[in-house]
Amino acid sequence: NMRLDAIDAFRNQFMLCAEFRAVLKMIQDLPRIMGRISLPVAGIADLVALRESLHPLQKIPKFFKEFDTPLINQIASDFDSLEELEVFLEEQLLEEPSNRLREGGFIAVGVSEELDELRRISQNTKQFLNEMLVREKKRTGISSLKISFNKVFGYYMEVSNAHKDAVPEDYLRKQTLVNAERYITQELKEFEEKILTAEERIGELEYSLFLELKEKLMLQSQRVQKTASEIAVLDVLAGWADLAEHLNYKRPVLRPMNTERFMEFRACRHPVIEQIDLGEVFVPNDLLLEEQGNRIMLITGPNMAGKSTYMRQIALNVLMAQCGCFVPAEHAEFSMVDRIFTRVGASDNLSLGQSTFMMEMNEVSAILHNASQLSLIILDEVGRGTSTFDGISIAWAIVENLHSL
Repeated sequence: NMRLDAIDAFRNQFMLCAEFRAVLKMIQDLPRIMGRISLPVAGIADLVALRESLHPLQKIPKFFKEFDTPLINQIASDFDSLEELEVFLEEQLLEEPSNRLREGGFIAVGVSEELDELRRISQNTKQFLNEMLVREKKRTGISSLKISFNKVFGYYMEVSNAHKDAVPEDYLRKQTLVNAERYITQELKEFEEKILTAEERIGELEYSLFLELKEKLMLQSQRVQKTASEIAVLDVLAGWADLAEHLNYKRPVLRPMNTERFMEFRACRHPVIEQIDLGEVFVPNDLLLEEQGNRIMLITGPNMAGKSTYMRQIALNVLMAQCGCFVPAEHAEFSMVDRIFTRVGASDNLSLGQSTFMMEMNEVSAILHNASQLSLIILDEVGRGTSTFDGISIAWAIVENLHSL
């Protein structure tokens, strides 16, 4: 009933419920994210997914006071929005981090002084090279001088053949081309070593910080799992409210299990089949079972008359109601059941040497041994796996046994 009260509250403020569900949709699968973070395959994308999921969590508490029910109040009383964890991740990761785990580019500025210094060195490369180029052009008088980079030689200066006589003595030739020659200087070589060392160290340092970040997050795993469980409950309840609103589901009346047995459905529908477009309108059905009246119902009729659908929709409605969900019926009221037993369809298990009839009898036997007066039992075409006379005899005996429970 606490779940039903919560669904009522969501349904009574449906526009607010829709806003609440929109916030929930922004939250990713937190248990799965934490599971991945604990594994060696974890990457930056997992940390970003966690950060992006924690942000909408901060909006959840404002909805609690709008939906005042015992279950929602119970969740609200100790709800952990993980605010400081979100702040922590905001401080640790860049706003748009790189996914290249070994190359860096994801740890935020201010996390590590060493990392910040290495980045300054790396990011000032272009400025340093431009300043050097201006200086060398002025020193040599070679206006066409260029500074370039390739993976074979690293950084180099390129001078066309027309100006090679103006090259200073401190230029060391590295390569001769058809129309130009390439040189390096001691200053350029030292700069290259500094840059390459810095970039390599950046990758190593950021990966090390990533591993530390993972360890710190795993210490918060239990908190995240608890919050995820509470979010899951709220998500289900809000989803059921949306279902009830759009599909005209009604709140069931659940009687205590220890009261006189009673079950009544009016205009009951199958929750799945009524949504299938078969070109026909689904026909609702009623049901009435009472402890002092009809405790057992025998259903007969031609093929394709809807007998199996009728039985299944009753079982599904009972299951949905006891889960705390509204049901597809104009009215539903029943004493709660302790178990739902079904024996529907025909199948065999050749790997165990069991025929259709043997499987059927094993399942019926399990039902008869475990069912009680508080159980709902659905049996469809019992005895179909044998002759007509034997099948009727088996069905008769089963009904007598169930009636005596």
